[in-house]
Amino acid sequence: MKIPHHKKWLALPLSLLIALPVPLQSTIAYIVTQSQLAVNTFKPFDSIEGGLIISKTIEHPYGLGYDIPDHIAFDFEVQLGSYYAGYTVKTSEGEVTADENGNLLVSVKPNVLFGIEGIDENMAVTVTERSMGAGFSPKGETTQQAVISPDDFVTVDFVNVYTPAPVSPDLTIQGEKLLEGRDWQSGDAFAFYFEKLNTDSGEWEYLGSLSTMYAPDTEEFNRLDFTEMMQAQTYSTVGTYSYRIIEGMGNMVNLTYDDTEYLFDVLVSDDDMDGALEIAEIRLDDQPLAPDENGAYAAQVTFTNVYAEETTSTETTTTAETTTTVTTTETTATQTTVTSTETTTTDTTSTTTSTETTVTTETTETTETTETTETTTEPPVHGKATWSIGMVEGAPGTWVDVPITITGDTGLYQFLLDAPTGDLPWDSFTLGDAYPGFIVNTTENLETQRITINGTAAELVNVVAEDGTVVLYFRYFIPEDAENGTVYNIAFDGDITAYDVNGVPLDIEELNGWIRVVKEEITIVGYDFEIVGNYQFYFSHDPREFQAKDLVSSLTRYALYSDGTKGDPEALTDFSIVDFNGLTPESVFLDTDGAYYVGSIPATVTDDFGVVHEFEGVGTAYIAVKGDVTLTGEADARDAARILMYAAKVGAGLDAYIYSETDPMMELFAYFLGDVNGESEDGGVTDSLGNNTHNIADLDAKDSAKILVYAAIEGSGKEPDWAEVLSEPLPYYTAEIAAAERAMEAAQEGTENPENTET
Repeated sequence: MKIPHHKKWLALPLSLLIALPVPLQSTIAYIVTQSQLAVNTFKPFDSIEGGLIISKTIEHPYGLGYDIPDHIAFDFEVQLGSYYAGYTVKTSEGEVTADENGNLLVSVKPNVLFGIEGIDENMAVTVTERSMGAGFSPKGETTQQAVISPDDFVTVDFVNVYTPAPVSPDLTIQGEKLLEGRDWQSGDAFAFYFEKLNTDSGEWEYLGSLSTMYAPDTEEFNRLDFTEMMQAQTYSTVGTYSYRIIEGMGNMVNLTYDDTEYLFDVLVSDDDMDGALEIAEIRLDDQPLAPDENGAYAAQVTFTNVYAEETTSTETTTTAETTTTVTTTETTATQTTVTSTETTTTDTTSTTTSTETTVTTETTETTETTETTETTTEPPVHGKATWSIGMVEGAPGTWVDVPITITGDTGLYQFLLDAPTGDLPWDSFTLGDAYPGFIVNTTENLETQRITINGTAAELVNVVAEDGTVVLYFRYFIPEDAENGTVYNIAFDGDITAYDVNGVPLDIEELNGWIRVVKEEITIVGYDFEIVGNYQFYFSHDPREFQAKDLVSSLTRYALYSDGTKGDPEALTDFSIVDFNGLTPESVFLDTDGAYYVGSIPATVTDDFGVVHEFEGVGTAYIAVKGDVTLTGEADARDAARILMYAAKVGAGLDAYIYSETDPMMELFAYFLGDVNGESEDGGVTDSLGNNTHNIADLDAKDSAKILVYAAIEGSGKEPDWAEVLSEPLPYYTAEIAAAERAMEAAQEGTENPENTET
């Protein structure tokens, strides 16, 4: 007795093959394959002449614990040849009859082997995968051939790679800052931070910040809105993503800061494997938020600080934070998006103009016109509007949406349409954007193909559609056996009857369209990129090349396909492809005419095809001389004096600023330059090493003294070195720059003395 013994099939336990006794010249076998929880059992065959197995697997990013949905299946065409025309063969899913060309159409589920019995030995069989859902792409060839063996099952393996489209949370986060115990005063400012949990390290990572600053002329100065930061998050795989919003802990005298942590968890899933990730749930402090009817979420955050009069005479010198925390206001609010495609949007101006034109005082003249109209029975005069069926392309076995556009519209209130058919029957329709105020208030009659569309209210004035806008989309299915280049005409088989708001019929011209079958494989031919920048402070003597991790907040890639379409956004986490081409803070500063530099930095991105995308500017770099708080181009006694004056005012509890009272970012930058021993980037909250050590992060007499030492060395004709002026341990940037300079000097010495020979 012969039993199929193909290697891949028999990778299953031998116990799954159960031979049954049968009459001579006959063999029956049960073959069982198991994938996850689904079990597929071959039905017994009367005889074995040859067999084919189709194996389908999916590579996806979800790990072994992910259950592929039961409805996921893939269509295959098995070409047996004209000899098998009309012949019925046995398969693991029942009998299937070949068409007039000897082809079988079968559906195969992933991880479940599909077997076909009763094919003559030595027969060459061609198997082609015919359909893939959204998010699936082939790995390897989509057509394979096999020669049937008389006593062996031959397997053809097909693999798809599943890459779902990313998703972003539609979550609005708004709130306010409250102050109890006293009224808001000039100089009151508080910072709030948006952070993401790094699941690998367990640390919270800074994403952005907002601040509130007392402004008596602005009613909502204490309002917070983290929506833009939240909705900028993009997810490319399933999982739980955690965020928190906290208040920066300052040290204003007699003020208790709110230490509340608002914890947000975004649960991303893909239970249906439909080609796109979904937001399964959003929780605030472990409590699920309820989405609205559009699937959008909303949350409120409130921070309350309490002021209480001091009961003792003790004073603290840390009141410096009253003014310095103001400077955290613009951390990410000034981020700009730079795209390589130079797209611009200027619709705001036209919208404003439109608003102004509708505010007119011609109402009384209109009333007079109405009185004149009552004396005549002539209907309004309308021009001819053209309704055009689109001309689209699609692949066999796919659905296509064919638009009906309008030009020359003169105002419409209602229309009745006989759905266009032509060579293909229509399946369904959706409204376009030509008439946003219209609804379908009668059920379409599928027998008569009649559809009625009306305005939403009787008082709705005639809607005038812009030329080229879509009235309706009709959906059609292209037959799977459609030949390449076949054209299916889509025509107005019936009538379009349209009326204005007065019931006057409109004159309409009809233009027909078509669907053309295109089988060519759609491939990626290029990429576009979008960069959202960040800001960063630099010293003018920094010789290190700019780094994308400092100046790039997010990098998004868009695939460009051979059919002219543009893919969905793909959030990249590796910023290394952003190249600043050797530019350094030192080189940019030397090319600057002024005493400091504030601006973006040119960069390039090289894609997988070797194409270089140029960006005129990425992020915002602030570059100046270390210690130069007055931004004159050098650190000297004037800067030391300015710091002493600032520290004295802060110590006395007075409002003070270093460089600018009105520009928070420049004030923060000046603080960074002046805090030579701490290099605080957040106005004294922490030093550059992240330590909350106010004796280092504060701007005080110690910084003033170091600047005087530096200026004295420079005045003596020597070249001062901040690494020598400052005592150990060095602040972060000074230590990094010193290490880079030593490495460059060592490399230069190695170049000048390439050979180390013995004397």
